[in-house]
Amino acid sequence: MAWLRRVNEDNIDLNRNHLNFDGPLPNNQAYDALHEIYACSQLQGPERDRADALLDEQISRHGWSAVMSIVEGGQYAHPDGLFYGGLAPSWSNRTLHQIIQKHTAHADVAMCFDLHTGAGEYGHPMLLTITEAAYPALADAQAIYGPWLYTLQTGAQTLSETGVAATATGYTSQALINALPQVRLMPFVIECGTYPGPDVHRHLRDDHWLHLHGNPSDGWGVKSN
Repeated sequence: MAWLRRVNEDNIDLNRNHLNFDGPLPNNQAYDALHEIYACSQLQGPERDRADALLDEQISRHGWSAVMSIVEGGQYAHPDGLFYGGLAPSWSNRTLHQIIQKHTAHADVAMCFDLHTGAGEYGHPMLLTITEAAYPALADAQAIYGPWLYTLQTGAQTLSETGVAATATGYTSQALINALPQVRLMPFVIECGTYPGPDVHRHLRDDHWLHLHGNPSDGWGVKSN
């Protein structure tokens, strides 16, 4: 949040960074063919036009949901790319684990809420629980919130109508489950909807350009913000 972006100082998306980096990282090869869209050095101009045309071509060929499942699924090969997960636990990742061990490891039962904006209907705070598999306190979470709670279990071939990236790994909520096996933990995500997916994606691209190539204080920087 210090950078007013969805990524940290290293362009790492923290919800793609909570992995076991001692093992092989997810291999999102399909992203490689799309990377030039997001590495484009122009906000406007011929290079941006080519990037837009490539994105439109991919969406026309494969559909919006399929392309976004690749892009938003996370990738670990392009530090200057979108939804980059990093090659090691980030400072924020390590610091969070220190905090939860100090303040939460002794608990019997706990709830956590990860606050987001972007996906879903405009202004609607959608309540989700996002993990790789069912967890011990899932039934408790479903009993408390009933039909208000969306239960999303991520996977390589999983698609979701929530607008949340179901193909991604490295979510913070799963990391908390892994780090606190002795705690009956209920991890929640509140996703407050803003604008339609294509609009949000365009703004993410513009923000990414500004961070890589722009000047936040000049005319283009102000416009892209």
